[in-house]
Amino acid sequence: MVLKYVYFGFAVLGIFLFFFLLKRFFKWLQSKLDKLDRNVLFKKKEVAKLFKFITPRREKHILKFGTRTLRILISIFFLVIYLPFVFSLMPETEEYARKVFDYVMKPVNFVIGGFLDFIPGLFFILVIVYATKYLLRFLKYLTGELEREAVRLDGFHADWAKPTFNLVRVVIIAFAAIICFPYIPGSDSDAFKGVSIFFGVLFSLGSTSAISNIVAGIVITYMRPFKIGDRVEIGETIGDVTERSLLVTRVRTIKI
Repeated sequence: MVLKYVYFGFAVLGIFLFFFLLKRFFKWLQSKLDKLDRNVLFKKKEVAKLFKFITPRREKHILKFGTRTLRILISIFFLVIYLPFVFSLMPETEEYARKVFDYVMKPVNFVIGGFLDFIPGLFFILVIVYATKYLLRFLKYLTGELEREAVRLDGFHADWAKPTFNLVRVVIIAFAAIICFPYIPGSDSDAFKGVSIFFGVLFSLGSTSAISNIVAGIVITYMRPFKIGDRVEIGETIGDVTERSLLVTRVRTIKI
């Protein structure tokens, strides 16, 4: 019995030792971050182009915030795992420690079990994503050749290539998303279905005019009433067509 109390005392001292070492480590890490005068995470050219607004000073603040968050998460994780172990050493609190540990491990086991069950579906989703990616690349190359008239098809005009690719791309991506949807974790839950219906209603209500514009753009594209460079008169506006897409046709008016 006395030995258990000794173990309990050493375990409590272990908590103070852990937080002392954790504090020293993150204090040392913060001192290293204070000396940074250049980008570390965003130093690659490809990443720097996307995040031009992240200067070395801003990245330093991001890293400091990340380290503070990491310290808090480590502390919480340590207490959640270690405290039940500490109180399990005492006969008076052993039963409560076991219950708390069961409460903690229940969501952990649920997440781990869900991830293991998701692995086969994950491989299926990856196959569909990569197949869709390379199919779109092939179609983009093919339509590019058609647009440059390096490849000719009877009855298919060169200016149809780009809008046709855009339409086919939307159909292929939508079809791939429909195939992958059942393999997404929680896709069969009532909450997921409710959110899907909610966004579907929002999209249907907000996209009425956009869909009508797309249909009009498709009709204009395949009827070919004009092409880029033609001078057209639309209502009281006269100008040269500079851009034509499914949603908009841009006309440069004549300056007087």
